[in-house]
Amino acid sequence: MTLSNTLQVKCDNCGHDTTLYDLVDASEILKRHPESMRRYVRYGDIPAMRIERGVYFKESDVQAKKLQWTIEDIKIVNPREGS
Repeated sequence: MTLSNTLQVKCDNCGHDTTLYDLVDASEILKRHPESMRRYVRYGDIPAMRIERGVYFKESDVQAKKLQWTIEDIKIVNPREGS
């Protein structure tokens, strides 16, 4: 996967770099359609920021949502159940 439109933003307070993904890159990482990502932003399911005409997501928010969705997708099966 090649990320095309990532931004590196330097924090004014402490000087650390923050990576921002655009809508397409974040949707590829999260394996969701870009329109679904717009809907998640509209309903507040994932934090985003609008810069000029684009929607951008902090790397930490994308990774946290990926982890959350991965945990939700895991089905824990009790092997003793059903016998």
